[in-house]
Amino acid sequence: MNARLMIAGTHSGCGKTTLTLALLSALKERGLLIAAAKCGPDYIDPAFHREILNLPSRNLDPFFLDQAALCVALAENSGRVTLIEGVMGFYDGVGPEGRYGSFDLAAETDTPVLLVLPGRGLAQSLQAMLRGYIQLKKPELIRGFIVNGGSPMMASLFEAIAQEEGVAFLGIFPHVPELEIPEGRLGLKAAAEIENLQGKLRELGRLAETQLKLETLVEIAKTAPPLDVCCACPDVMKMTGKSSQGSESFRVAVARDRVFDKIYPENLKALEEAGCELVFFSPLSAASLPQGLEGLYIPGGSIEDGAGQLSANQSLRRDIAEALAAGLPALAEQGGAVYLHRDFNGLPMVGAVPASVTSSEQLQSFGYGFLQAKKDQLLGPGGSEIRVHEFHRYRSTLPESACACHSRKASGRQAKDGVYASETLWAGFPQLYFPSDPAILAHFTMALQRYRDASVSLTP
Repeated sequence: MNARLMIAGTHSGCGKTTLTLALLSALKERGLLIAAAKCGPDYIDPAFHREILNLPSRNLDPFFLDQAALCVALAENSGRVTLIEGVMGFYDGVGPEGRYGSFDLAAETDTPVLLVLPGRGLAQSLQAMLRGYIQLKKPELIRGFIVNGGSPMMASLFEAIAQEEGVAFLGIFPHVPELEIPEGRLGLKAAAEIENLQGKLRELGRLAETQLKLETLVEIAKTAPPLDVCCACPDVMKMTGKSSQGSESFRVAVARDRVFDKIYPENLKALEEAGCELVFFSPLSAASLPQGLEGLYIPGGSIEDGAGQLSANQSLRRDIAEALAAGLPALAEQGGAVYLHRDFNGLPMVGAVPASVTSSEQLQSFGYGFLQAKKDQLLGPGGSEIRVHEFHRYRSTLPESACACHSRKASGRQAKDGVYASETLWAGFPQLYFPSDPAILAHFTMALQRYRDASVSLTP
C-alpha cells in the first residue's frame, strides 16, 4: 500500500503546517501507521513532523529529483499513510509556470490533494476560490478541502459547496492563536525553540480528532494509485544517490548542534551509502576535531544564534584551519561557509575563506539555481554544473575574481556567486542536495581517497 495525500494551500501562511501537524498527531493517536514528507527545500517543517512521529520526514523536491526518484522516495513509506505538506500556494513555484512546486510534485506522483482554504470573511465566495483551484490544471488532483478558521455556522454551506464541486468537505479547523507555530527569522521558528511543543502538538491533534473527518481523509489517501509504474526505471540507484562503491569506509566529521541544524537527512544517508563513517561534533563546544579524519562536512545553520560562542572556541577554530590548510577535504554550506570565513559581524571565525561576512535584515538570495565550476574543484571539473538552493541573509566581501563558480537562478537570471573552492575545499552560501547528482559525492569521496593515500604515504 502506498496511501498518500498532499496537504496543499492557497498561499503561504494559510495554515498548511498547523493543519499537517494536527492531522499527523490525530492519526498517530488513532494508532495508524503514518509517515510524513515536505515538498521543497525545507529544514524546519520536517523537524516538526519528526517531533510527532519520531520518524524521519524527508524532502520531496521536484527541482532536485525527477519523477522516478520522487516515486522511489515515496515508495519507501509502503504500508504507511504518507501526508505530504505542500509549499507556498498550490500552483506557486519558479517562473510564471510555477515549476517545481506542490502541483508538480502531486502531478508527477499521482498524489491526491487536500486543499486548505481560508474561512474567515468568506461564505459563498469560497466556492469561486475552490472551483478555480480545482479547474486550473488537473481537476482530478484536488479531492477535498479543509476550511481554516471561520464560523461553524458555515459548515452546511461549505458542505453544499463540496457536493456541487464534486469534492469532500472535511470540516472547519478552529483558529486558536496560542497553538499557532510562531515565525522566526527565516520562516517558522525551529521546533527546539518552541516552549511546550509536545503539549501544543497533542492539543492540535485533539482538535483535528473532534473537528475534522479523519476517516474521509484516510479513504482519500488510499485511493492513490500504486507507485511501481513510475518507479520502473533502470537508474533508480543513481537517482536516489545510492553508491555502488565497495566497502571502503572514510571517516568524516559532521558539525551538528543547535546552530548547525539545517541539513537534509538524505544528505547524511547519501554520505553513509557512499562509504562514509559519520562522526558528529559540536563547533560550539568541541575543543578539537575528532581524530583520524579523512573529511569534514559543515552544514547550514543560523550563525547568529551562536556567533560569540563559536568565535570564543579558539582551539577548535585553530584546529579546523590547520586541518584545511593541510588538505583535509571539506564541504561547508550556508552557515557552515560563514563559519569558515575570516570573520562574521566582526567576530573572528576559522579564516579558511579569505573574506568577511555580515548579516542583513533582508534576504540576500532565495530560490533554486545552478552553479557551473569555473575551474577544477572539489565537487567537479571545470565546466561541470550542479543544482543548489539558497535562502540566507549573509553578505560576503569575497571578490568576484575569487569566486569559484558562475551562478544563475532556475528562472534563467544571472546571480551573484558565493562559492569559494579549491581541489580540497568547497564553501558556499548555496546548499546542496546530494541525491540530486551522484557526481557530487563521487568527487568528494575521490578527494577523501586521495587524502587518505597521501596520509598513508607520509606515515613512517
